[in-house]
Amino acid sequence: MPRKNSNSSPVGRPQVHGLTNTPTYIVWCKMKQRCYNPQHTYFAMYGGRGITIAEAWLTSFQTFLSDMGERPLGHTLERIDNNGPYCKENCKWVTRRAQAQNRRNNRPLTHNGETLVISEWARRLGFSKQTIRDRIAAGWSTEKALTEPVRKTKVNHG
Repeated sequence: MPRKNSNSSPVGRPQVHGLTNTPTYIVWCKMKQRCYNPQHTYFAMYGGRGITIAEAWLTSFQTFLSDMGERPLGHTLERIDNNGPYCKENCKWVTRRAQAQNRRNNRPLTHNGETLVISEWARRLGFSKQTIRDRIAAGWSTEKALTEPVRKTKVNHG
């Protein structure tokens, strides 16, 4: 049986909600593209690795909107479990900075009982992210990488 238009009324005509050009509607459309359009740039990172969308969200923008509310300014849609589906229980609106910390390629480091990603440790300690990355790659312990002062390099002006 063919799938109904993703925002159809029971008689098959598209529902008119007046929200087509809103940030929330655009997020909903892009979410569907990432998960179900093999031609989408990011399909491999979403649909290509099995990320799905709850049927209620896939077929109804109204349901998505009711569950999530309008997208707050400066926020993006985040899946709490990065390997889980897009659904009410697994999604929340977060700032771009918060979402960037939850990427699969981030490296969390624990020091003194606190776990932060490298970019947050760098911001907090006044180190560059690269300094911390280089220290860890060189085999330094997390403690040493985060507590050893950064040496000032002398510039030879001669």
